[in-house]
Amino acid sequence: MKRRKLTVWMLLVTMCGAFALGGCSGRTGNEEEETAPAVEQEEDAEPAVGAGDEQSPGQEESEAQETAPQVTFAREEKDWYDEESGKWALHLEYDTAEVQGEGFETVAESVSQWSDQRKEELLTYGEGLYPTASEEAALSESASADSYYYSIFEELEVMRADSRVISLRELNSDYTGGAHGNYGYTGIVFDSQTGALLSLDDILKDEEGFQQEAAGYIAEELKVRYGEGLFPEYESTVEDMWESGPVWYLDGAGITFVFNPYEVGPYAMGAAEVTLPYDVFGEYMEDAYAGINGAGAAALPENTDVYLTLASEDSVQQRLNIRTETDEEYGETQITLELGDSSVVAGTFGRMGSAYLLNLTDGRSFVLFDADYASDDYVTFLYEITGGVIKEGNRLEGISLSDGAINTELLTLRMSLNVFGTYYGMMDYKIDENGMLAQQSDIFRIMGNDSDAYLLTVIQDLPVTIDGRETILPAGSRIRITGTDNQGLAYFRVDESGEEGSILYERGNGADDTWTLYVNGRPETDYFEMLPYAG
Repeated sequence: MKRRKLTVWMLLVTMCGAFALGGCSGRTGNEEEETAPAVEQEEDAEPAVGAGDEQSPGQEESEAQETAPQVTFAREEKDWYDEESGKWALHLEYDTAEVQGEGFETVAESVSQWSDQRKEELLTYGEGLYPTASEEAALSESASADSYYYSIFEELEVMRADSRVISLRELNSDYTGGAHGNYGYTGIVFDSQTGALLSLDDILKDEEGFQQEAAGYIAEELKVRYGEGLFPEYESTVEDMWESGPVWYLDGAGITFVFNPYEVGPYAMGAAEVTLPYDVFGEYMEDAYAGINGAGAAALPENTDVYLTLASEDSVQQRLNIRTETDEEYGETQITLELGDSSVVAGTFGRMGSAYLLNLTDGRSFVLFDADYASDDYVTFLYEITGGVIKEGNRLEGISLSDGAINTELLTLRMSLNVFGTYYGMMDYKIDENGMLAQQSDIFRIMGNDSDAYLLTVIQDLPVTIDGRETILPAGSRIRITGTDNQGLAYFRVDESGEEGSILYERGNGADDTWTLYVNGRPETDYFEMLPYAG
């Protein structure tokens, strides 16, 4: 039996211009998963309000200001194959966005319209790229039916979501041949009250003063952070960026500007980011957008002071910083959470992941972040900010914020799973009354398993349970794993009939077979032709 190796290029990054929309220049599982219950959606949403309509940002006082919009993503895929050779020519993955929450119907409609349009653009881009991808795959000796040749990826992240703003960061990446792929970021910012897609001048009350102050600040920060890696003319690029339209978004710390590869430095330097703090540049901003107050979720850039006014601390302003110190010799990064004069060392890792401030509707505030020991070996931390001190909550091994949804009411986090192949599974959590992440289901939902590479072909009668009855799947059956409790039960769907069922398994406990699963005492390799293990 052979193990199919999945070639995952996390590369693509078509330079932002190929994907960007107007406005700001510049991850749950698939909706059909059987293990996840359907959620009813509001059908009668009001039309979006344009930036030029009568209602100004923050004008309307409503119950929505006491809550926060809940932003979720669903991952969708499409594949193209060369018709003659059968080789996998092109793979596309993208996120669709949805907003829920009472009082946020207008912005929900705006985000839905934007997301639908974005989906159509990506599908059109894929259709246009397919002829070239098909031709190149057919001629390539390295191309096959089991791994894609060209690829397009689009990923969305929440950077800030509260009663004033929904701010998203979009990563677009692609591989269309050559030594490496391309990638670029775009910011998309909506007014939570009006639904308007905001431009940079919409959030500023002194645009000229802001640009003069910001250009110098950004140039200096780039020099400090990236030094000799910058192009000699990087300062001119910063000075001219207002005319070309900068990539920006709002997060928990301020206005973050992104310079994609080749803009201020070479590809190897990567994208460069500089955050203009609210406490410094807030005087140039409309008050409604200058900082997160009340309930909401917001990304926290590392090594940046964030000044918080927390309801649970009698409106006392406190300095928060997620400090990272990297030992270049050993490639290790120590992560320290600072609150005023107090601090907590989370540990030493290969790298810092993502971090968020969560202000809940009950007044409690938390910091949630993840870190990677090595290659996709994550741990997620939750700390509560209470009584002027940092209170440790969860430490979840193997759990990551990647591809998930970070909200005040429900968080969807990701875990790497080894169950008849390698998959990513999603799990919903809530922060309970004890300040801990409470798992909301026994079943991890498998995501990203729509391609033929994840079809398992049965080669020997497989004992399963369907509709509560023990039965046998005969050789030749083809199934997809859709979920697992990660403790001995896997869920599947028969590809031809759509029937759903489960498989009981045991995990090997010897030094040489820790990763092997057994069904009725026989190894998984006896039952399946190929297993989609990555690596």
